[in-house]
Amino acid sequence: PRLGERGALSSLVLPAYGGERAGEPPLKGSQETRAARAESTAGFHGLRAQVDAQAEGDGWRLTGQDVRPQIHGADAACFGVVSAVNGAPALFAVPGNADGLKRGDAFLKTGLNACRNADLSLQVTLDAAHCVFQGEPAYRELLGWTYLGCAATASGTGLAAWAILDDWADSRVIKGKGQRFKDNPLVASLLGDLGGQLATSRLLVYSLARLLDTGDARSEAAFATATAVTRTVLRDTMDTLDRGM
Repeated sequence: PRLGERGALSSLVLPAYGGERAGEPPLKGSQETRAARAESTAGFHGLRAQVDAQAEGDGWRLTGQDVRPQIHGADAACFGVVSAVNGAPALFAVPGNADGLKRGDAFLKTGLNACRNADLSLQVTLDAAHCVFQGEPAYRELLGWTYLGCAATASGTGLAAWAILDDWADSRVIKGKGQRFKDNPLVASLLGDLGGQLATSRLLVYSLARLLDTGDARSEAAFATATAVTRTVLRDTMDTLDRGM
């Protein structure tokens, strides 16, 4: 409740590509920052950590400029920041009010202002307990559940679009014929195809959730499945929206 209606509980900062374009350094930041960002970080398969993590005494020092969270950068009460420790992924919990964490201006995102995002600047010192995990298996599990959330969101988007299409098919008519959309064979066939695609996506989402909940969510096989399912569901949802329009 203290966050208010426009508050957000948390946000995730994942590794990013090394440059704005393939083979080119990012355009933002100092020359030293751009040069550093052009290099991938060990443990992230060609991606780079947006935040550098160094042991400092009994805790950690996190530094980063122009850091882009996935979502809610302007409002999140806590950030899950993925960095690298000894060449392996590590996750740190960074309070949104931590000393040394600064938020930039919220981006203008037409139609998406319910989840305001903003770049971050970090010069933060944390105690040891703020390191949530270290190692590739735990990182795979984190990404698996994150991908499931993305797939579930896309599936819900598809269902919302289907509800609109279903209403149109009942209430709209073809100009000059007075024929309802759903009574036209071509429209009915398309609606059937889209409904089947959405149903298949939902089955994939449910199956992935069951796999992560009851299987070994840290295994390479589970991560590969999460990646494949999410890519399929996202592409199918975009295809459903495009064809529906």
